[in-house]
Amino acid sequence: SAEQKIPLPEVGEDGVPVGNKWYYTESENIYERYPHPTLSQEDPPKRPKGMVVKEFFVQCHKVEDLRIAAMLRSDNYETFYSNPGTEGDADHRVINLHAVEPPEAGTIGGVVLTFGEPGGNWPKRVDGDKDDEKDLTTLDYYYLKLLINQRQVPIKKIQFVGNSSMVRWETDTTLEDIHSITGYAIADDLNDQGKIILHTDEILKRRLVGQLNAPEETVRDEIPSGEVLFSLQRREYWRYDGYAKSDFDKELDVVVFDRYGNRHRGRIGFDGINRNKLKILG
Repeated sequence: SAEQKIPLPEVGEDGVPVGNKWYYTESENIYERYPHPTLSQEDPPKRPKGMVVKEFFVQCHKVEDLRIAAMLRSDNYETFYSNPGTEGDADHRVINLHAVEPPEAGTIGGVVLTFGEPGGNWPKRVDGDKDDEKDLTTLDYYYLKLLINQRQVPIKKIQFVGNSSMVRWETDTTLEDIHSITGYAIADDLNDQGKIILHTDEILKRRLVGQLNAPEETVRDEIPSGEVLFSLQRREYWRYDGYAKSDFDKELDVVVFDRYGNRHRGRIGFDGINRNKLKILG
């Protein structure tokens, strides 16, 4: 802690173990610095040549205020802390972090995940006749947006708690082969050919090996900056799989990170019993 000056262990590949708190890691910050009205008006301070400034953030399992200090290592490998010992004004050198829990995203309130206005021109039909709902092989694109206080805020990253794709058959009978599958894509996730990757859950993809009309692996259209594309493909010729239904006929638990690194959580699923439409479940 800031007072005890105990060196922290580094975070491993599996992250911070549940039940523990103080670990550190060093990685590139992909998020933007949150604009502060006073900071934006100040000129950047002049620093000696060769001085490097590092910014850092603290991520915890609990929402609680923290007191932290930084341990630094000099050129001669001596270590020192941002806070002094018993002498000096420690309160000016210990950093006080005040935790604020972000609101949960949904379909109402100050933070909203949405595909667009009700009755709007979505989803976008990219394969098949948009006016023929009896077509069994279509591909639709939905574009997920994040609104905070009715203003769109760019989405920087997306994660899933559990499955990242869904599948649903027309009926739960052993001879049924008509079904729908979902995938997702973000604009800056490219393959070696520079095309946007369309992700299907890896476990689900392995079960589709050898199937006809497999889900596409790249996106056919541009993705607006700050949005996430969800695909809904209607397919044939995959016989009903009870194990796949058990694992993937369930809603998507989605966590999106805005441009400043704030987490917003929501759920996406099929529109009731209709496997041909997606819906934000709130």
